[in-house]
Amino acid sequence: MSDNSELFKLAWSNFPTGVSVITTLEDGGHVHGCTVNALCSVSLDPLLVVICLDHKTNTIEIVRKRGQFSVNILSENQSQIAEYFARKEEDRKGDVDISYTFQPTGSAEIDGSVFFMDCSVNAAHEAGDHTVFIGQVNDVHLRKERPLLYYERKFGKVSSDYTKL
Repeated sequence: MSDNSELFKLAWSNFPTGVSVITTLEDGGHVHGCTVNALCSVSLDPLLVVICLDHKTNTIEIVRKRGQFSVNILSENQSQIAEYFARKEEDRKGDVDISYTFQPTGSAEIDGSVFFMDCSVNAAHEAGDHTVFIGQVNDVHLRKERPLLYYERKFGKVSSDYTKL
């Protein structure tokens, strides 16, 4: 890592983002996931999204093998779910209640999320210590929920006095 890596992380912590959990299914149907904030929309025709997964997670190999992942943007009351999936897999205990709705493709939608996208891997590119996956969006579900935010390395909420411009 470069000498500027901590400064780099600090700089990005000053950019507020939504919080998402990427889910996929392991062999046997067990839901596997990880918390990420490195994702964005790419294209409307076709519908494409990008997610970036750290090479230290075992999520990368599961997504590669399955060729499928789901994006779940968490709602403001789901910080425990974000924390759960941010832990190393061996540190995940059954202390967080997470319910899923399984889609016809087998993808796992986290109940109560702001939105869900079912994606098929379109391409994967190595980039430093992450892999960038481009996903073809097969389905979208949207709910009237307020998003969970991540800012200055803490979870937060959209202010109640927020007004749209």
